[in-house]
Amino acid sequence: MSDGIFSPMLRDLLIFVCLTVSILAFVFAAYAWTMMQDGQKKYVRMQSFMDEYDKMKERMKDVETRLRKEEIKLKATMAANRLGKAGLIPSLKDEEAMDVEALEKLEKAVEKAEAEATAEKLSEEEAAAVTKEVPDDKTPWQAMVDEFNGLAANMNQPRYKQACENFVDKYHLAMLAFTEIDKMTEQPKFVVIGDILQSSLWAMTIEGAGPGKYAVVPNPIKAYNPEAHDHQGMKETFASNFERGTTYTGYQVKLPAIFKAVLGNWRIERPGVIRLS
Repeated sequence: MSDGIFSPMLRDLLIFVCLTVSILAFVFAAYAWTMMQDGQKKYVRMQSFMDEYDKMKERMKDVETRLRKEEIKLKATMAANRLGKAGLIPSLKDEEAMDVEALEKLEKAVEKAEAEATAEKLSEEEAAAVTKEVPDDKTPWQAMVDEFNGLAANMNQPRYKQACENFVDKYHLAMLAFTEIDKMTEQPKFVVIGDILQSSLWAMTIEGAGPGKYAVVPNPIKAYNPEAHDHQGMKETFASNFERGTTYTGYQVKLPAIFKAVLGNWRIERPGVIRLS
């Protein structure tokens, strides 16, 4: 009589097949697990890459916006120098935002100024005047300086700020603020701003003196103190009767400083003379 359903050889063969299938199943499961873990790591790396890509796109948009703004500011400065309209130069700081509507409005103003400059017909005498310096015996800034001295003498009046704003608008003055001392030239650097209270200097285009020439007076709203004298460019801009340790609130311009503005860079060509009180 037989010992069982299967012979010993067949039983051993079945056991061997079962063990082999079990081992193969284990290997396959381990491989599948490894592949799944690798896939998760690749997904995480891909997600990280996409996040960095999105951040890079945002940075590129920011750079493009800044370049666009600088292009408009450059065009506006060049147009302002040609037309003698310092107020056309935009006063935005680098960190300030400029929306699309504001950019379009400014660009249209620049294009209009460019068209006016191109369409302007100059006589031979006028054309020659803009290519040479103003003779020493002519002072095209005198009316502005005389009115400035009258304004500076009445800064104790209740509406002095409004009077200053009207003066700036009347003469199309660019309002300048000190930024730093140039390490190469040891000369002060200034930028155009839009806040009359924060400005240090006011600059008027000198008619007939060539592009980018400005007559510059101090802001009478701000006190002249040791900090302004030593560290904010005032001692380089004006010769004065300043004495150490003294703060002054009164100004009288004897001679305005002469600045040259080239592509938004303002530098002193000749210091002015003021009397402080």
